[in-house]
Amino acid sequence: MLLSQTANVSLELVISHLLESLDLVLKPAVSIATIVGIFIALFQFNRAIKNREEDIENARFNNTKSVFKFFIRDVIPLTHTIESNMFSYVVNSLEEQGFRSIDSVPKRTLNQLILAGQEKANIDEVFNQLEYQAWIIFSGQIDESQLQDMFSKSVVVYCQINAEAFRTCQKSRTYTNLNKLLEKWG
Repeated sequence: MLLSQTANVSLELVISHLLESLDLVLKPAVSIATIVGIFIALFQFNRAIKNREEDIENARFNNTKSVFKFFIRDVIPLTHTIESNMFSYVVNSLEEQGFRSIDSVPKRTLNQLILAGQEKANIDEVFNQLEYQAWIIFSGQIDESQLQDMFSKSVVVYCQINAEAFRTCQKSRTYTNLNKLLEKWG
């Protein structure tokens, strides 16, 4: 029995010693594995951030392209249509009033006819479209610098040329973003 107890104690000592040795080996291994796991998680997190930034930049590019197309496809033709309709209104009004030459029309009368023609031609549609585009520009969803290079002079000059109509339109509607854009781009 003593031999059996000694064998059990020896076996327990061997197992205990093996567990201590295993513990000494496993602790550093677990620490190393944890550190490696943290580095992998950081790498994946940085990669996810980089992918998200690329997605945002691609979305900004696509939004900028959409706004550019909108200016080319919708706003510019609208300005031409409105100018044509306004010009027709002014010419017809001058003929109805018996004027044979534009030189014989008093400046005030001509300005009133131009303003009335702009209102009749719905020039406010252009200002509404420009206000919407200015809102998009200030929302941060596009690359403003690309649009500014292409359209700043056109937008500013258009609003300057049609300043009286713009002021008249502002009596019934606020063009907060367009005014900010004109101030910034002007």
